[in-house]
Amino acid sequence: MQKTKKATAAKAGTTTANVAVASQIAAEVVAISNAPATPTPPSAIKATQAFNQISVVIDGLAAERVHWEDTYQRVSNQHLYVLLQKCYRIYMSMAGTDAKAKTLRQALKDYASTKGYEFRDTTHTINKIVRCVFGAVDPTVAKQRISTYAVALRAAEKDKIAVDALPKYLENEGGVEELRGRATGRTNGLKTADKVLIAAKSVAQAGLGIFKHPVFEHKFDGGKTDQHVVLLGSWQADGSVMLHTVVESKTAVTAALNSYYTSSKAEREKQAAEAEQQVLKTAKATAVDAAAAEAVLAEVMNGQ
Repeated sequence: MQKTKKATAAKAGTTTANVAVASQIAAEVVAISNAPATPTPPSAIKATQAFNQISVVIDGLAAERVHWEDTYQRVSNQHLYVLLQKCYRIYMSMAGTDAKAKTLRQALKDYASTKGYEFRDTTHTINKIVRCVFGAVDPTVAKQRISTYAVALRAAEKDKIAVDALPKYLENEGGVEELRGRATGRTNGLKTADKVLIAAKSVAQAGLGIFKHPVFEHKFDGGKTDQHVVLLGSWQADGSVMLHTVVESKTAVTAALNSYYTSSKAEREKQAAEAEQQVLKTAKATAVDAAAAEAVLAEVMNGQ
């Protein structure tokens, strides 16, 4: 009987001790859960915000680039200059040595990593931005285009061109290819063969009519189909043209097409100006979104 009482007392003491330990553990858990959370460092918050805003801005510009390529690239370079201006603005925002500029450059590096773009430590920031915006599936095309655009923007930086003045600067300097040519010591103006090719494609889309004559039939054979010839003629008083002969010389055809290219330049410029207006109108919605994202980015980096 006495042993039973001792056993019962021991068991009760153990239970009391367990309850006390459990109560202590519960109190510690409550204390931990009620403790204030360790605040995230402001620098980490800014880095995250900078990354998010860089992502929004560059993704928006890349989308504009796709739209431009799919619609107006072959007609007008004006929208290209606007895109490059925005790339230039991003670069200028991170071109300093202060903490804000360093944070933005790191954000750009992190963004590029998410896209699978890898850069050397010596790669210029302008090249990185252009790569993120104008990256292409075809690495050969991407490399050539990035080099051309980056060289043009770096030339603008060297000439201390303001962001707002960049489109006019590119136009006045003859375009991005011309700037790249100066930087590499090569002249990148169109060669005669290029002009002839452009002119040939242009005249193929415009027909004045079909002319038949025994002389043509005598000179023709099936192997000449679709080859260009030069028809020599003279204006008549009634506005018609008297045809005198046909010239098949390659030299004469090249000279004629080259002349056509030069004489039709004014018309091409007019078409480009009209296309530019359409481009700017179409791009307004995207530009508003990009401008809003840029504004938010500026606010983040200004600590607002």
